[in-house]
Amino acid sequence: MQRASCFLLPAASLSLVVLLWSIGEAAAQSADLAMRSQVASRAMKEGRFDEAARIYRELLAGLPDDPGLLLNLGMALAMGGRESEAIAPLERAVARKPDLLPAHLFLGSSYLALGEPAKAIAPLERVVAAPSADVEARRMLASAYAETGRHADAAAQLRRVTLIVPRFPAGWYALGHAYNEIAQAAMATFDDRPEHGPWRQLLLADAMLADGRLTDAFANYREIAAQLPSMATIHDSVARIYERTGHPDWAAQERARGVLTPAQCARRKMLCEFRAARYRPTLAAALAADDAESRYWRVRAATELARDAFRRLDALPDSRLRREVRATAAMGERRYADAVAELTVALKFAPGDPALLDDLGAAYYAARDYERAVATLSPLLRSDPDNPRLLTITGDSLLQLQRTDEAVAMLRRAVDRDPGDPTPRLALGRAYVQQGDFAAAIPLIEPQLPHDQDGSLHVQLARAYSAVGRKDEAEALLARSQELQRAAQAKAPAAQAITPPKEG
Repeated sequence: MQRASCFLLPAASLSLVVLLWSIGEAAAQSADLAMRSQVASRAMKEGRFDEAARIYRELLAGLPDDPGLLLNLGMALAMGGRESEAIAPLERAVARKPDLLPAHLFLGSSYLALGEPAKAIAPLERVVAAPSADVEARRMLASAYAETGRHADAAAQLRRVTLIVPRFPAGWYALGHAYNEIAQAAMATFDDRPEHGPWRQLLLADAMLADGRLTDAFANYREIAAQLPSMATIHDSVARIYERTGHPDWAAQERARGVLTPAQCARRKMLCEFRAARYRPTLAAALAADDAESRYWRVRAATELARDAFRRLDALPDSRLRREVRATAAMGERRYADAVAELTVALKFAPGDPALLDDLGAAYYAARDYERAVATLSPLLRSDPDNPRLLTITGDSLLQLQRTDEAVAMLRRAVDRDPGDPTPRLALGRAYVQQGDFAAAIPLIEPQLPHDQDGSLHVQLARAYSAVGRKDEAEALLARSQELQRAAQAKAPAAQAITPPKEG
């Protein structure tokens, strides 16, 4: 659900002011030029951009270096959807008149539209640096930053947008997603290296706590505390779990163990700023360093800032974006019925919106309402028949509904469109088993065995092996599936008990 938010503010007024200003500069040359410029101006106001562009080209034949006419031609082309043609006159306009900010603005927007955000940054930075910089320029610069991986810079621009227009829902929506991108990028730096293991587990425990999975979070915090003894905030988290499970005395003991002196806080700025809920200073300090703990605090601070942005949005009058944010939160917390309800309301603000229908279909699927998932996503597939994700979700929903032949056909298309994605391959393997085409199922299921957590894949593959005469291999798989089931069952009780603070 985390799509980039587009929240264009009306820029037509700016465009026409610039147009008239630059026309005036050129019109002084002759009465004929003034008249033709007025015709072009009228065409622009009425949305006849191709006609305006033709007139400006004719005018430029006599005044090839006039920056105002070059700007007007670039604007006409850009506003008419011909951004690739707009680049040249706009580049020439800024070369001849470097302080012509509207030319920089349209140059940046044209590069963005062409999928070249790196080239959009410099002209948009020039616009934003001016005292007259508006929200739309900052929005575009934030988009260019985000598309080039500069998520912290994007967040800075979007935060400025929310300060300028605090009741603009899309500003808070985009800001929340920008902070989420910072968190996700920092989280991705913790790979499979052994030294990253404790940090990954700590982040997992934090996510479990946020998700309300208190016993699982408690078990992880207890296990990780010895490996990261300097992370005093683990005591805070455990104390919150104690408080939420009715053990205030244990919570007090746990908090006492995490107390830091002012001198210690001076050395642990990020930790103490985070504890004090000063998340922007935490993030600023974390972005200035690249060690594991700093990257951890990037995740934590950016996550809290994203939550704050979404809370601000939720406090505004009802809107599509407000409902989308609620749906995203509900999906993250596995409240799938709530996500369906929120998206249903969102669609009242934007009936038939494909992105919302896509999200609604995914929510139905997560809620195991496969009939509605198929009904919601099938129209989208008619307009986007090669979308592998839609094919996979719809195909697996059909499989769950025992509509096996339809599922196989759809999942085959998903695999053909994205052969490297294991999800549709596994779903197709299951479908083949259900269809009785065991030979076809085997090569699709076999590569997934190392990821089997509960033994179910081993059972599926054992069934396929047995059907094609590989009895001994089938028996070995069934034995292994029982081992995995026992291991999963043995793990479950370990996370069920919340015990008192450890002595010492």
